[in-house]
Amino acid sequence: MAVDDMLFSPSAHPAWTTASGSDPVAVFNASPPRFGGFFYCPNRKPRMPNPSGGPARAALAINWLALARLFRRARGDEATLKLALAYHNVFDIRNEDVQIVLADLADYTGFYQVNGEGIPPDDRAFSDGKRAAFGRLFRFLNLTDEEKAALSQAARAEAIASSNQGII
Repeated sequence: MAVDDMLFSPSAHPAWTTASGSDPVAVFNASPPRFGGFFYCPNRKPRMPNPSGGPARAALAINWLALARLFRRARGDEATLKLALAYHNVFDIRNEDVQIVLADLADYTGFYQVNGEGIPPDDRAFSDGKRAAFGRLFRFLNLTDEEKAALSQAARAEAIASSNQGII
C-alpha cells in the first residue's frame, strides 16, 4: 500500500471531512490531492508551512527504533547509556534552536513554577505531570550550574512574555 493510500484511507482516518461539511464517505471515494488541499482532521492542528521556505516534510513510513529492539536488556546499563547519548544528540544545548525550544518547554510545562493554594486536585495533577515530563528531559541534559541558571532565566523570560502577550 502506498503512503498516499495510507494517508487518505477512510479506515485510517475516519474523522476526516471537508471544510464544507460534505459527506465523509463521498469525500473518500473521490481522488484526494496528494498533499494539502481541502482535507482536514478536526482532531488535529493543521500542518504549519516549513519556516525555511522549503517544501513541507512528506509523511514517511518509518520503522521507529526503540531500546527494546536494540538491546537484549532494554533497561540495562548499555541501554541507559544509549538513551542518555540520544538525548544529548537531539538536545545539543550549543544549538540556538535547541536553547529556544528548551526555554519554551520549560515555560510551557511550568517546570520552574509552583502551584499556589486552592488549585483543584485535577489541575494540580495535570501541571505536575507536565513538569514531570520536562523533568525527565532535564535529567538527561546533565547541565552545569551555569547552564541550569541560564535555562531558568530564559524560561522565566518566556513566562513573562506569555503572560503579557499570550502563548504561542
